[in-house]
Amino acid sequence: ELALQKGNTPYVVNKIRLDFGAFLWSISFLPVMGYLGVKGHRPDLAYWYYRPSDYWTCIKLGSCDQESGLFVLHNSTDATALAKMGCYCDNGVFLGWGTWLPYAALASGVVYSWLTGKVIENFGTVMRSVLDGFPIVLLWFFISPMASRIPLAAFQAVYYKGPWPFINRAWGKDLMTIVNPLSAITYIEAAAQVRHVATLRHEAELEEANGYTNGSVEHQELSTESDDDESQTGSSWTPDEDECNC
Repeated sequence: ELALQKGNTPYVVNKIRLDFGAFLWSISFLPVMGYLGVKGHRPDLAYWYYRPSDYWTCIKLGSCDQESGLFVLHNSTDATALAKMGCYCDNGVFLGWGTWLPYAALASGVVYSWLTGKVIENFGTVMRSVLDGFPIVLLWFFISPMASRIPLAAFQAVYYKGPWPFINRAWGKDLMTIVNPLSAITYIEAAAQVRHVATLRHEAELEEANGYTNGSVEHQELSTESDDDESQTGSSWTPDEDECNC
């Protein structure tokens, strides 16, 4: 928030600085993520681990031998399917970037990061966290059911139990999903009321201060006028004839 709300530099410069730091951190975190994946029984998260490509299609047919780097079939009768799919094993950071799906995910991530930065710049991180409750409703009731119906291997591997209903029978999750935007709306309304009360209090304090200042000025003007009257009266006084005879 402090990096994005610097008023002396444009938003583009602040965002590029922040994203460049995140890019360097992501590169340095690759070995850590791979190590945690190996320890957590997810060795496919390690970039040095041999993985089949195309992953979502070929993982159903076999696996990779980590010593030789060759693709090994689960069932020898799948040789025809293997020749048709062209499965092979490889490792590295850019394995699997031969399809459009990683690029689409990267583009959506860039757009989301840019819009999130604009929200943080104008409203702060608290409002950004509050607004994050609204996409959950779309994700649960609309995006996930639609994604479960996409006939691609990557989506079918995730939604292997079949298409999701638009109105899920998990009532507890439905209610929690609805509670998030309701709590966000409540927070926004409460924050607006607090700002309104603070504005009214500030205006009342200004009016009170201005009234005190005006009263002091009027009192000083009256005192000055009375002093002037007295001085004029004293300077125009002349003794009468009886007083002079005395």
